[in-house]
Amino acid sequence: MVQWYPQVQDDPGHSTALPPVEPQTSASRQPGTPSEDGRFTHANFTSLPGTGDVTGPIVETNMFGYASLPQTDNGLHMRQWARAFVIADAQTPSERILFITADIWSGDTAVRKGILTKLEELYPGVYSESNVALVGTHSHSGVGGYTGYLLPQITSMGFIRQSYDAVVQGSVRAATEAHELLSPGTLSLGNTSVNGAAVNRSPSSYLANPKEERDRYPGDVDSAMSLLKFTDASGEDRGFLSFFAVHGVSIYENNTLISSDNKGMAAHLYESYKEPSVLPGKHQFVAGFTQATSGDITGPGYQLSDFKSNEIIGTRQFDAARTLMEDTKLTPVEGPIRSLHSYVDMSNYTFILTNGTEVTTCSPALGYGFAGGTTDGPGAFSFIQGDNTTTHHNPFWDVVKGERTDSAVTAPPSQEEKDCHWPKPILLNVGRAEKPYQWSPTIVDIQIFRVGQLVMLLLPSEFTTMSGRRLREAVKIRLVKEGIIGDDAYVVASGPANTYSHYTTTPEEYAIQRYEGGSTLYGPHQLEAYIDLYTSMVPFLADNATTSPPPGPEPEDLLDKAISLQKGVVYDGTPMFKKFGDIVSDVENDIYRSGRTVSAVFQGANPRNNLRLEETFLAIQHVVGGTWQTVRTDAHPSTTFTWKRTNKMGAGLARSISSCSPSITLFTSLSGRSESSRARAAQAGLQDVPMEELIAKSSVVISVLPPSLAVKLAVEIKEIYDSMKGTVERKEPPIYVDANAVSPSTTSRIAKLLASSSIPFVDGSIIGGPPRDGYDPRLYISAEPKYEGAMSEIVELLGGGGKHRNGKGLDFHILKDGGVGAASALKASLSHRTRCQRLLESDRIAIQQQMSYAGITKGSTGLMATMILSATAHSPQTAQAFLEELAYSQADVLKRSLWMVDGMIPKAYRWVGEMEEIADYIFNPTGAAPESVEAPSRTEDTSRTRSAGDIADTYRGIARMFQRIADDVERKASHVDGDAGDAEIVKAWAEKGRKMMAKPPTAPIAFTGNEPTGAPQ
Repeated sequence: MVQWYPQVQDDPGHSTALPPVEPQTSASRQPGTPSEDGRFTHANFTSLPGTGDVTGPIVETNMFGYASLPQTDNGLHMRQWARAFVIADAQTPSERILFITADIWSGDTAVRKGILTKLEELYPGVYSESNVALVGTHSHSGVGGYTGYLLPQITSMGFIRQSYDAVVQGSVRAATEAHELLSPGTLSLGNTSVNGAAVNRSPSSYLANPKEERDRYPGDVDSAMSLLKFTDASGEDRGFLSFFAVHGVSIYENNTLISSDNKGMAAHLYESYKEPSVLPGKHQFVAGFTQATSGDITGPGYQLSDFKSNEIIGTRQFDAARTLMEDTKLTPVEGPIRSLHSYVDMSNYTFILTNGTEVTTCSPALGYGFAGGTTDGPGAFSFIQGDNTTTHHNPFWDVVKGERTDSAVTAPPSQEEKDCHWPKPILLNVGRAEKPYQWSPTIVDIQIFRVGQLVMLLLPSEFTTMSGRRLREAVKIRLVKEGIIGDDAYVVASGPANTYSHYTTTPEEYAIQRYEGGSTLYGPHQLEAYIDLYTSMVPFLADNATTSPPPGPEPEDLLDKAISLQKGVVYDGTPMFKKFGDIVSDVENDIYRSGRTVSAVFQGANPRNNLRLEETFLAIQHVVGGTWQTVRTDAHPSTTFTWKRTNKMGAGLARSISSCSPSITLFTSLSGRSESSRARAAQAGLQDVPMEELIAKSSVVISVLPPSLAVKLAVEIKEIYDSMKGTVERKEPPIYVDANAVSPSTTSRIAKLLASSSIPFVDGSIIGGPPRDGYDPRLYISAEPKYEGAMSEIVELLGGGGKHRNGKGLDFHILKDGGVGAASALKASLSHRTRCQRLLESDRIAIQQQMSYAGITKGSTGLMATMILSATAHSPQTAQAFLEELAYSQADVLKRSLWMVDGMIPKAYRWVGEMEEIADYIFNPTGAAPESVEAPSRTEDTSRTRSAGDIADTYRGIARMFQRIADDVERKASHVDGDAGDAEIVKAWAEKGRKMMAKPPTAPIAFTGNEPTGAPQ
């Protein structure tokens, strides 16, 4: 199950005279009421909230924030929303701002440009770089992959278009609602303290700031919440935009359910408090809890659970906001509206310090403190603190580091760069990393909004508490000094906005080089540069200002260069005799009372097929007056939703081992999986434990996963083992068996990865289906000579001590002298000898079965489908003749082909990758790693490589044919109209074949005119 908390796009920027709101399932927004002359009644400002769903793919996608490769989502805890606030001058509506606060990790250059492009199409000349801000609440449990720059994309395996589109479309929807319902209203401002919701996670860095400065403040946390209240012309409160600093890390790194974290929870609590009968995302009242300067501020960990901790911290923000909203003495906001924006190249910005010294910022670089992580989440991007080796654990690094493209590794820093960043030791010289495209921004957004006496600083990075205080104070001093606003000037700061340029610390904090200092991109003078830039904009905020700051150099649009390794969902299949929507596990037939959990399991399709934006994956209903009414959706915190791919192989293998050796303890790790998954595991004799415990207690680890997850698990195993290596918990490494359907070269990469930690690696290949009564698949294994003893140990331990019987232990076959890659290359033996324990003695490299067998079985199926499509493309008569001839002269071939073709159609999406792996195997049969000099080059002019390349291309062609089948299946599943596709053609041909085999022809076909004869009707 997945817990979801609703998230809404707020646009408190519109105040509107609205009729009283009655409790309902969906509240409709209405524009303000015009006066008799057709004009809106006068008010100081106009605004009305707008909301939009920005929840991207909730499964099989890496989550942004912790930069943790294993944190791949598998469901939903809370939907992510954008809340848009339009504030316009009632007398001069062209003077307006659009503030979008979204439940995402950060604002982003590419996303903001996408939003601006859409808004320009809808409202030409109204919204611009100057008056539109995109701020992320900085949730670390949101969908990743939407950014344009490469560095944040590494853990998401590149750019995720589906995630990007969701953020852009949802933000535009929120902005559109706000714009269309623009009506008169008033604004008021106040602040209060939020207690028990934030702590400083780098207190030693904070203490490096001057004591006299620290003494001016109550502590190392900015506990103030500032709130801008929106009231419509009738006096009804319509929403608010609040500013409070606390990281979106209340939900921990081991969470794999998409969530909006504590600010999304606070918004849900307030909107439900105002309109309890309205479903999340449908409220008229919109509560905006945006982020402030939270660079070194985290939420305290309440040890009940991370979700409970999230609720507590969200509740404390809700309580503070309610205190302010119920205060009848908030300060009215009065005065003009201004918006300023400039792009600035922060890699080489020269300015004068207050002491008269000229300084220059640095080309962006990240230090070792960045890789070490924080108390919220240690480590980042697969780096190990203190280990700057070239070993990488993430397939995306193969592209980034140049193993599949030209070299893209960051250049070593020059002495000038080292001096500029001192005392930060440079780990990633991202300013000079432009391959395959730009890693981190050099050009950032400097943006300021003014609404009367309120000034909002939109920040391109995460400012620490003291750096935020210095910036706000400097801007206020200049506002007052220039006479632009009086002593009542009120300055707030919000970020990360518009782009993400990591952190900003004070120079004193920078010198300590904890995570925040190591992540300050542009060197020790970065904060002072920002102070210079923001204060230099202040004169343009004046009431009589007629000019704007220069636009500056526009950043490059990187989306055309973006790399994505995430494959789309081509087809979803169901088990035999099952269809989508079937109940796997129903709710209990019992009376449910408060506090009990109601759960059900359905046969469901991959949620990436349809994000169901503005909709729901589930609904809880009850009967009211004889009618079923929806009372909860997946956006409510009381509901959870998870999705998983079902695979019976692992449980079946576990049952075989348990039946043979009941004394063996079997572990699995099912974090984030459903109760039904845990029940199946328990029935198979598996104990569900955290991954750390699994590694600490296991002598053998067997990986049985979809091929795309094989490398990811190996990375996780290595990192956990390295963290406990040499300790009491783990003195010797476990034997690692990779039994996944991957090519020899992929196997070699995994072996090399684990070898760096001295983990014995055994290459495995499972041949056949899941174990069942009277049947066991075969498990071929091979290893380097030094680990052949490990193979014998595995056979003794898990294979019944060499006395395998059906259903008793695993049916192992050792490929002696085969080495790593031998088992991966061998899909199955074609012999039908008795399944018993045996050693395949061989003095040569093992028959590379895994790829070979799939190349024959699935490859021949692909050839048959290709011939069916080709014959049909020529003419229906040719296709019919082809079928008749096979039935007459090759009945056995046709019979087997019909069976294989039928099974291929729903699995074509999976076979695409297998054919590509086979092509890789044919061209590189030794499995030599790509960087190895022994690996044959495709461009080498030798007869072997030319021949291998040609044959490999055959399988690549079959892969493309399977992709065509899969695309057609996906089109049909998505109800997209069109001509009969390849899947339908093959299916129709096979159906004719089955009818024909029921009454096979006794003679070859004869043609009369254009119609074939002799075929059964």
